[in-house]
Amino acid sequence: GVYDRLRTLPVSYFEIIFAKIGVFLTVCIFQFILLMFIGVYIMPMLGDLPSLDLRVSYPALLLALIASSLAATGFGIIVGTFAGTHGQAATFGSVMVVILAMLGGIFVPVYMLPDTIKKISMISPLRWGTDAFLGVFARNEGIGRIWPELFLLIGFFCISLILSVRMFNSHK
Repeated sequence: GVYDRLRTLPVSYFEIIFAKIGVFLTVCIFQFILLMFIGVYIMPMLGDLPSLDLRVSYPALLLALIASSLAATGFGIIVGTFAGTHGQAATFGSVMVVILAMLGGIFVPVYMLPDTIKKISMISPLRWGTDAFLGVFARNEGIGRIWPELFLLIGFFCISLILSVRMFNSHK
């Protein structure tokens, strides 16, 4: 019923979508800042852990953050568009994130997966994001080296947005 209430306002569907993108992009950025704070200041206080080393390419880090945040936002928008209820969206979204995380090397590094699963993992946006952040943090790579992952993440966002708009327009 939220969308029905929003339709009473003098705003277009695109304004609603881009407002959602702006809000969720901001939330993702704040989450990232919080995680970096924890890595730099909190984790070293919990034991003999080193502080997170932030001597990285900041332009590459910023682009990886924005691209992965846009991909996550696009996924949320498309799930919300296709789902009929909040429960459907929450269940489907959660299950898909776990599957994509398993394929993307979040639980087990990709190099340890069987060859067949390694090939399948190439379609996981979580793998693209993980590879981009590993490039920045672990291999100290710049934009030029992580560009393929950035392109895939932004492409996933664009495709998600296009499919969401088409799905929404077909249900008017």
